Amino acid sequence: MLKPIHPHNPDLDFDSKKYRKAYLLLDQKSTTKAYAYVLAGLRRIVTDKFDTMAVDGTYLYINPTFLDRLTIRAGAYVLAHESFHVMGMHHLRCGKRNPKGWNIATDAVINANLDHSFGGYSDPERPQGEKDRGIDMPWAIKMSAEKVYEKLKKENDE
Repeated sequence: MLKPIHPHNPDLDFDSKKYRKAYLLLDQKSTTKAYAYVLAGLRRIVTDKFDTMAVDGTYLYINPTFLDRLTIRAGAYVLAHESFHVMGMHHLRCGKRNPKGWNIATDAVINANLDHSFGGYSDPERPQGEKDRGIDMPWAIKMSAEKVYEKLKKENDE
């Protein structure tokens, strides 16, 4: 049996030193502690169903190959990103929107805000040539995901 990462969540099914270090990086700073609190409430599932990580409000899906490629700082950024989805209730706000388009819109808002408050994804330890995170729309920082979705949909329709 694996030891829990967080004492308030004893039913964990995942143990990784890299995950633990990225989690602790979030938990030790007052500006990122809320992300750690959200993560503590999620059950973790290790899977290759997703290329990176995903969240549905109850579970955090972790692709271990993806996690192993990240530095601790980049791992903390991705964990904060997934926490932001839960805090923004993105899984509940999708409604009848196209799920892929909705995810792009929510990712745009999240990344723009994390880049502003977290200092960005840029990581000097990341191997040279490794691609930054996919969605980069700094203009989304002061917009709701709904407005970003509508803007992107309108641009695609034109």
